[in-house]
Amino acid sequence: MRQEETRVLKIARSLLFSGPREFAAMPLVVRLATATSLIAVILALALLLPLPSARSQATVKSFELRPGVVVSLDKNEAYVMKPEGGIAAVNLAQGNELWRSSEAAKPLTVSGDLLISQAEPKAGERALRIVTLNTSEDGRPEVQQSVELPKGVNAMIGETPNRSFKAVARVVTGEAAVAWEYAERPLRGMRMGQEVLPDESAPVPGRDEPRRRGALEGEKEEEGGEMEVTNGSFRLDLKSGEVSAKRLGSNVTERKALRAAQSAPPARVAGVPEPQFLSADGRHVMNPERVADDTAWDKYVWTVYDAATGERVGQAKSHVRYAPFFVVDKLLVTVSGPELRQTDQGAVEEPLQIKALDLSTGEVAWTQPIRDTVNRLPPPP
Repeated sequence: MRQEETRVLKIARSLLFSGPREFAAMPLVVRLATATSLIAVILALALLLPLPSARSQATVKSFELRPGVVVSLDKNEAYVMKPEGGIAAVNLAQGNELWRSSEAAKPLTVSGDLLISQAEPKAGERALRIVTLNTSEDGRPEVQQSVELPKGVNAMIGETPNRSFKAVARVVTGEAAVAWEYAERPLRGMRMGQEVLPDESAPVPGRDEPRRRGALEGEKEEEGGEMEVTNGSFRLDLKSGEVSAKRLGSNVTERKALRAAQSAPPARVAGVPEPQFLSADGRHVMNPERVADDTAWDKYVWTVYDAATGERVGQAKSHVRYAPFFVVDKLLVTVSGPELRQTDQGAVEEPLQIKALDLSTGEVAWTQPIRDTVNRLPPPP
């Protein structure tokens, strides 16, 4: 099992920081989401936690739509990272904000009335702070606990081109089982070229340019350092706040059963065209059809079906072939942005947001901006 975990983690990291040519051409936010999903699966495997999976097609009442957006269908609420910081509860029917808390920055999972969240790290702090918010009492903090991290690990909320911190949590019998991973690849500055004075000819690449100190003949310039990865896990008692380092999932039989469940072939819904994409809660499938060329913004029509019966639920237009989604009361809720689009009125910049589309009319019902944790600035030279 450990060998398979290591192999998939390597795949996730390679996709995030290098990847095949097709993957590397994707926007960084897409690469981050893909690698994050893979890492989350492996961290959950290490804790022996059940994950809602498109492969098993099990339906769930609470789930993570994307990092920083957690949904509770029982309460008909989404808990989102706000662009200015903090967490807000959003009513899924109207899209209005119900309450806001500055005690935490990123929701991790919800169980009943309790929202387990990650707090923004303080300057110089070397700890992962977990805050439990009571969703029935306007986000009132219930339990707060800081867990010390190894030297060099930063429980950062945002992403940079060379550093990331991921935390996943699941509630198991009154405890929050939390697993985390910190990955860092040292950045190396770009070597300065040879100065060319007026009336001098430029140096011939590979012949006149000086090699870096210590480089041998035929040795390639090193583009970056080795990625350093640190991870860990713990359990937090949701009543007392006591932290335990004890790992879950030591039973070999249980691990084999989980491994078989994760490797099960995906179930397909009969009568629904391919490709089929499963919703985040497992209750619906979506088939995208391209209906326009690149001159149109909304190039696809998403047709949504009930995963249990195969009945058609409705349609909505989208500019992408797929994005995480779920359906509640004839509203398709999905993730959109950030993006810059050209309109008749000029360029329009749209933030990262969750968006609800009416499956009866195709119109946008509401939107809520969410915090974009990806640093899109190029690394320093």
